[in-house]
Amino acid sequence: MPLQSHTALKKIAATYWKLTLWLLCAFTLVGILALRQIGQLQCMDAIVVAVIFSLIAALVYGQCWLKIAQRAPQQLPKFYIAASALRLLAAAATVLIYCVAQRQHTEQIKLFAIVFLAYYIVMLVSETLYFARKTRQLNQPTNENQEPHSEHNT
Repeated sequence: MPLQSHTALKKIAATYWKLTLWLLCAFTLVGILALRQIGQLQCMDAIVVAVIFSLIAALVYGQCWLKIAQRAPQQLPKFYIAASALRLLAAAATVLIYCVAQRQHTEQIKLFAIVFLAYYIVMLVSETLYFARKTRQLNQPTNENQEPHSEHNT
């Protein structure tokens, strides 16, 4: 990966945070409207827990990504794998704690798991797509004089 300026990397991390906040807001609004429509507003705790988990995970992920991208960009592939594994373990622990706390309410546990899983998947997919695109852009040469490759060139 070519050496990138700290400013460019900070901009990528800041944009990630803004996109995460917008996505969480939009997904939460849709979730609240959906729960209201099906009459399950008692599941608001699932949305609250999922949003808090997503915010903390995104904040930690973004800050760790920035530090690694600045100091050892060649280690980013290892970071992506390790961060995904840690997030999965944290998510499993969160669901397990909720299940233990609500063990008498089986139906509420099911709804919590569905809501939490929906947030987890949406955030994981958006984060993966965002950083895959940014990593690809960072790896491209920045030489302005380089001609683009074209099949029409002979």
